[in-house]
Amino acid sequence: MGLCFGLGEWAEAGDVVRVGGTGSGSGALLALAKAYERHHPDHSIQVLPSIGSTGGIRAVADRKLDLGCISRAMTKEEESLGLEAQSLATTAFVFATSAHTAAGPLTLKEVEDIYAGRKATWKDGRPIRLVLRPKSDTAHAYLSGFTPGMKATLDQAHALPGVCVGITDQEALTQLEQTPGSFGTAVLGLIVSEGRQVKALPVDGIQPTSPDYPFTLTLRMVFRRSEWSAAAQSFMAFAQSKEGRQILSQAGYRPMAETSRGAR
Repeated sequence: MGLCFGLGEWAEAGDVVRVGGTGSGSGALLALAKAYERHHPDHSIQVLPSIGSTGGIRAVADRKLDLGCISRAMTKEEESLGLEAQSLATTAFVFATSAHTAAGPLTLKEVEDIYAGRKATWKDGRPIRLVLRPKSDTAHAYLSGFTPGMKATLDQAHALPGVCVGITDQEALTQLEQTPGSFGTAVLGLIVSEGRQVKALPVDGIQPTSPDYPFTLTLRMVFRRSEWSAAAQSFMAFAQSKEGRQILSQAGYRPMAETSRGAR
């Protein structure tokens, strides 16, 4: 399986499926690609490191990718480019910290208080250190709607001198792992699939692994149906098969067939 670090570096081949987009889905894509290639040794699934949902959509539109993975719905403008999307799985959108932090369950009010600086220490007295996401990122936009005051609170947090900002999902997870007392957002599927030393915190008494956990993102696969290769269609069919759904579940994602409620 080829891990490529630039869209222009990929070789052209009819049996190569080029996939990329949000880092939230990279753990799922890599696990699916590895299993798919065992069944189809004549096909190669090339998974690009995170370029974001918008990057994935643009790359499919520009014919640089066969499939884009996104964690938000497409806009009308993006759909007008001749693109379609199919939902693949959901994953819990969690508040997380280093595995070594003395942190326990939080309320949503406490979450807002942390971002506002009103709650500045963990229960052992050690300082809370924020790890933010860029204002242009899907995670930031999603979190901004959690409470009436969250958007203004996040804007204030971004103005703090020296605050950590994880540009990609993977970079944010690394900062959460390595920063003592860290606090930020992540997706459960990426924590599980990459074996990260990060713990996801319950919110309002609900564990992120519970079906009742209210904060989830939906992973969608974007494609241009008029130019879908047979290999790309085959990979999508595998991702939605019984084996593909099992792989997604083991990687910490919830396949759409198992999702009992719509994502928020």
